Amino acid sequence: MKYYLALCCTVKNELPFIEEWLCYHSLIGVEHFFIYDNMSEPPLETLPLLKKFAAQGRITLTRTEGRGLQIPSYEHCLRLYGPLCRWLGFIDLDEFILTRDYADLRAFLAEFEPYAGLALNWALFGSNGHLSRPPGLVINNYTERLFFPAHNLHIKSIVDPARTAGIKNPHTFLYRRGCFCVTERHLPVPAEESFALSLYERAWINHYFFRSQRDFSEKTGRGRASSERGYDEEDYAAFYLQDKYRRREERHIRRFARTVEEWLRRRELPRYLPEPEAENGAQGYVDLARDLILRNEPEKAEVALCRAMPRFAEEPLIWLTRAFIARKKREYPRAEQFIHKALSLSELPQAYLELVHLRLEQGRLEEAGDLVFYLRHTTSFRVPEEGFQAELERLEQKAL
Repeated sequence: MKYYLALCCTVKNELPFIEEWLCYHSLIGVEHFFIYDNMSEPPLETLPLLKKFAAQGRITLTRTEGRGLQIPSYEHCLRLYGPLCRWLGFIDLDEFILTRDYADLRAFLAEFEPYAGLALNWALFGSNGHLSRPPGLVINNYTERLFFPAHNLHIKSIVDPARTAGIKNPHTFLYRRGCFCVTERHLPVPAEESFALSLYERAWINHYFFRSQRDFSEKTGRGRASSERGYDEEDYAAFYLQDKYRRREERHIRRFARTVEEWLRRRELPRYLPEPEAENGAQGYVDLARDLILRNEPEKAEVALCRAMPRFAEEPLIWLTRAFIARKKREYPRAEQFIHKALSLSELPQAYLELVHLRLEQGRLEEAGDLVFYLRHTTSFRVPEEGFQAELERLEQKAL
């Protein structure tokens, strides 16, 4: 496994939008892009900037020929590249993933690791009255969210390839026995369902379905990516019926706009964190995370450990540090989950110390005292390390 988070998309003649989409999603933590170019003219592989990104290892480009190839492209990506990814999302170029409270999507996804997938609802955006394509960013130009109930129930999926059995449609995936997908509120999505109820409280997808009248005309002219069926009269009419739907200004995503513009001027894709020195292994990520905690940057610390997961998921120290961060954030159930994972890999005495800390913070003093007594008397944990013994004595006083 190489990537904690990657995205897959199919593209056809959407050159005016691809750089912003790549830059924005890189900024929020996407590490790699698997792009299927469905007969774009000119081909994406001939564009200097995309060739540069591919040479840097940020993009994998695949050329496809024919109509209705979105699902076959997704199946190819899931089968061939899924094993490289902890999370793999499947969205389109007019869709931008957004979390309300996180700068980096990976820190949000870490909460959903017990599940096989995360379903995010569309938030549909209108044209803002634009007839021709305005200059500047899509995320700046289109700010009117439409309340079109049936459309907003649609989901797109970010899946764990190891627990994903196949694809039902561009929205919905099939999961292995005993595995399932959930919403932002941890509610299971009915099996094989393309819809879910979202409160839009934590995460969603800004779906710039219309953009300008010119862009919508070009979109319908390209046909559907998922089938050979084209758009019908009802689809064409939808652009002119926007005024009948309730709307409001929605600007959460614009907090990223200035940084996206800066990276686009630099003709680069952003990276959220530096990588530790390779020879430091798992310890390098742990040291980076603890340094970020000391600098009061817990989200970046969690992202550092997410980055470690593809290579070091069997290292108990990684899970123990994730437990420490979760405890600092007062996310006690997650902290306990991470401690148990660390102990399943190795009976580290430090994991029991972390469990004592957790019990003390939860006010479960008797259990904390029992754990200290266990550490004092079991032969397995007679550790000569002075720091360990000092910490044990300090915790023993707290438990008493």
